[in-house]
Amino acid sequence: MKGRTARLAALLLFLLITVTLAALGGGWLALGRLDPLFMLPGLGWAVFAATSVHRGDGREALGWAAALTLVSALSILWLAVPGTAMPWGAWGILFLGSWALLCAWVMAAAWLMRRGAARWLRLLLGVMAAIIWVQAMGRALPYAYVTAPPSVRPHVALISALPLGGTIAGFGADGRLGMPMAPSPMYSALARDFALRTPANVAAVPRDITLLLIQPPALAPADLVALDAFVRGGGRAIILADGLYSGALAHGADGRANAAPVTSLLTPLLSHWGLELDAPDGLTERAAVVHIDGEKLQLFSPGRFRTISADGACRLLAQSYIADCRIGAGRALLISDADMVDAALWHAAPGEGAMAARSGNARWLAARLAALGGVRPPRALAWPIWRR
Repeated sequence: MKGRTARLAALLLFLLITVTLAALGGGWLALGRLDPLFMLPGLGWAVFAATSVHRGDGREALGWAAALTLVSALSILWLAVPGTAMPWGAWGILFLGSWALLCAWVMAAAWLMRRGAARWLRLLLGVMAAIIWVQAMGRALPYAYVTAPPSVRPHVALISALPLGGTIAGFGADGRLGMPMAPSPMYSALARDFALRTPANVAAVPRDITLLLIQPPALAPADLVALDAFVRGGGRAIILADGLYSGALAHGADGRANAAPVTSLLTPLLSHWGLELDAPDGLTERAAVVHIDGEKLQLFSPGRFRTISADGACRLLAQSYIADCRIGAGRALLISDADMVDAALWHAAPGEGAMAARSGNARWLAARLAALGGVRPPRALAWPIWRR
C-alpha cells in the first residue's frame, strides 16, 4: 500500500509541476496560448520531484505519468480551444521527450544508488540536470516554430502611408513621397517570405502579383478607378482600411509625423463594392481580439464593415472586422484595422521569434497573401494554439 501511495504521489506531482510551469513560466497565461511544447521545459523539475518522492525502480509508474500529462493537457486543449487542429508533431515531441527523460533519470538515479552515492549528491545532481534541461529547451524549442524560407518568394506590391519599410507613399507637398524607410518588424516578417515591391501608385502594379494596401494615402480618382479595374480584371488584393487609426506608427525613422490618414480614404471605392466602414463605437480606442483561420488577431480601435448591396459580392467575417469580396474576376480581402501591423500587438520578445508571439497578426497576413497568390504557405513542426 505504501508503494502504491508513493507511485500515486509521484504521478500527481509530475502532472502538477509540468502543467503549473507551462501555465506560469511557459506562456499559457502570459501569451494566451496552450501550446503543448510549453510543457517540455518543466519536465526537468517534474522528473526530479517525482523520482524524489518515488524512490523505487518506478519506470512503469513514471511512464504512466508522462502519458497522464499528455492526456490531461490534450483534454485541456480540447475544452479551451474547441475545433482547433492539433499539432501532432508537437505532441509526438512532448511524449518522446517526457518518456525518454523520465527513463533516463530513473536509470541514472538507480545507478547512483547502486554506487552508494549520498542522497545529498543525488539531489544536487537532480537540480543541476533540471536546470540544464530548462536551458536546453529554452534554446531548442523556438526552432520548432520556424518554417524554412520558401524556395520561390511570390511578389507582393505594398502601398502604405505608414512607415513600414521600403518606400513610404506620401501625399501633399511635404516632399516625403518616395522616401526610403527603415524596415519595421512587420515589413521584415513579410520580406522573408515575399518579394516586396513598393510602387508609387496602383496603376504600376501588374495584375499577376498580389496587392497589399495598408492605410494608403489619399488616392486620386484615377488611382481608385485603377484599383477597381485591378480587382475586377482578376487581381488579388488585401486592404487594411482603418476607421480610426490610432497612430501607433505615427512617426517614421526621421521622427516626423507620417502621412497616414486618421480614417480610411477609400470610402468611394468601398461604396462601389457594396461596403461601408463604420468607425469604432464612440470613436474610442480599444483593443479587440478575433479568432479566424486558427489564428488570434489582435486589433486596436477597429471599425466594422456593413454591406449596403444585395448582390452578395462581399461576405463579412470575424465579427464584421473582415470582408471577403469577390469583385468581377478578382478578389479583395479587407480588414478594418491598420494598427494590426504594429509590432506591439504581435511581435515576440527580442530573439524569441514565434515561440513568444502574442498574436498571429503577421502569420495570418502572410498566410492570406500566400493563399491569394496561389502558394501553399509552409508549416512549421509546431504552431501557436490560442486560448479563446
